[in-house]
Amino acid sequence: MASVTYSLSGTAVENLYHAQFISAQSLGSHRTVNLPGISVTVGEMLAALETVAGPDAVARVRFEPDATIARIVTSWPGAFDVTRAQALGFRGDGDFTSIVRAYLAETSPAKSDGATSSR
Repeated sequence: MASVTYSLSGTAVENLYHAQFISAQSLGSHRTVNLPGISVTVGEMLAALETVAGPDAVARVRFEPDATIARIVTSWPGAFDVTRAQALGFRGDGDFTSIVRAYLAETSPAKSDGATSSR
């Protein structure tokens, strides 16, 4: 099963913010940096969903093949080397379960103050 790399939106924003403080000398002649992310398969995503939200949440997932989406997603790299990014101080998320928990916390209707959390 193919894997795809994900990152919390808050982590991506924090990494972009961090980028402004990296010196040109540290970047050298290569100005492109692959940011850290979590490489997961659909099965791993569903396992994380079940851990956080239970089997009823997973039972709601439908698999509907879509050739256009499949063509797009399979063109993405499943993982890439982020050693350079980490050496420059960029960070990734802990695991996909953390991403599911953060998503639920940010989108929960019980959240009445309108604030969002980055973790």
